[in-house]
Amino acid sequence: MVSTHYYATFEVESGDQMEFHVNGSEYGELAEGDYGMLDFQGSRSQGFTREPVNSDVQDRD
Repeated sequence: MVSTHYYATFEVESGDQMEFHVNGSEYGELAEGDYGMLDFQGSRSQGFTREPVNSDVQDRD
Protein backbone atom coordinates (compact mmCIF):
# COMPACT_ATOMS: atom_id res chain seq x y z
CA MET A 1 0.00 0.00 0.00
CA VAL A 2 1.32 3.42 -0.98
CA SER A 3 0.65 6.45 1.21
CA THR A 4 1.65 10.09 1.04
CA HIS A 5 2.81 12.05 4.05
CA TYR A 6 2.66 15.85 4.09
CA TYR A 7 4.80 18.15 6.21
CA ALA A 8 4.73 21.92 6.56
CA THR A 9 7.39 24.16 8.06
CA PHE A 10 6.26 27.25 9.96
CA GLU A 11 8.43 30.14 11.08
CA VAL A 12 7.30 31.57 14.43
CA GLU A 13 7.81 35.12 15.72
CA SER A 14 11.13 34.22 17.37
CA GLY A 15 12.47 33.19 13.96
CA ASP A 16 12.56 29.50 14.90
CA GLN A 17 11.22 27.05 12.35
CA MET A 18 8.89 24.21 13.34
CA GLU A 19 7.92 21.30 11.11
CA PHE A 20 4.59 19.49 11.51
CA HIS A 21 2.87 16.57 9.86
CA VAL A 22 -0.35 17.85 8.24
CA ASN A 23 -3.13 16.12 6.35
CA GLY A 24 -3.53 16.50 2.60
CA SER A 25 -6.33 19.05 2.73
CA GLU A 26 -4.42 21.29 5.18
CA TYR A 27 -1.32 21.03 2.99
CA GLY A 28 -3.31 21.99 -0.08
CA GLU A 29 -4.55 25.18 1.58
CA LEU A 30 -1.07 26.44 2.53
CA ALA A 31 1.05 28.75 0.42
CA GLU A 32 4.56 30.03 1.01
CA GLY A 33 4.40 33.40 2.73
CA ASP A 34 1.07 32.80 4.50
CA TYR A 35 0.76 34.76 7.75
CA GLY A 36 -1.50 33.76 10.60
CA MET A 37 -1.96 31.93 13.88
CA LEU A 38 -0.48 28.47 14.37
CA ASP A 39 -2.05 26.35 17.09
CA PHE A 40 0.09 23.49 18.34
CA GLN A 41 0.59 21.34 21.39
CA GLY A 42 4.04 19.86 21.81
CA SER A 43 5.02 18.41 18.45
CA ARG A 44 1.45 18.21 17.10
CA SER A 45 -0.15 20.85 14.92
CA GLN A 46 -3.70 21.71 15.96
CA GLY A 47 -4.32 23.95 12.95
CA PHE A 48 -3.37 27.12 11.17
CA THR A 49 -5.63 30.14 10.75
CA ARG A 50 -4.54 32.44 7.93
CA GLU A 51 -4.81 36.18 8.56
CA PRO A 52 -5.59 38.50 5.66
CA VAL A 53 -2.66 40.51 4.38
CA ASN A 54 -3.14 44.25 4.75
CA SER A 55 -1.06 47.40 4.89
CA ASP A 56 -0.61 47.05 8.69
CA VAL A 57 1.46 43.87 8.29
CA GLN A 58 5.13 44.57 7.61
CA ASP A 59 7.19 42.47 5.21
CA ARG A 60 8.81 39.87 7.46
CA ASP A 61 11.82 38.98 5.28
